[in-house]
Amino acid sequence: MILLFSAALFYGCRDRYFANYTMPDTGYLVVSGFISNGEAPTEIRLSRTTRLTETPSEIMEKDAIVSVQSDANEHYPLQEVSEGVYIASYIQIDPEEISYSDPGER
Repeated sequence: MILLFSAALFYGCRDRYFANYTMPDTGYLVVSGFISNGEAPTEIRLSRTTRLTETPSEIMEKDAIVSVQSDANEHYPLQEVSEGVYIASYIQIDPEEISYSDPGER
C-alpha cells in the first residue's frame, strides 16, 4: 500500500518543463578553437546546435569562409581541412595589435 502511494505521489508531482527560447531552423552557430600566434596552427571548429527534443549530434558547418582579422585590419584566411574544421598553419600578429573583449559586453 505504501509503495503504491509513493509511486502515485512521485509520478503525480512531475511537471513538464518547456524552455522559453526560439531556435532558428538551422540551429545556432557554435565556434570553438584557438588562435595561435605563430607557434602552432590556428584551428577553428564550426558546428550547429540541435533542438533539445532531438538526439544530440554534432552537425559540422561545411564550406564556410573563415578568417582571423587583426586590429590592424590584416586578414588571415583559414582553409577547411575536414568537415567543419578550419586551419591556418601560420599567423603572425603583433601582440600590441591584439585586443580582447568579453562577449558578454555587447
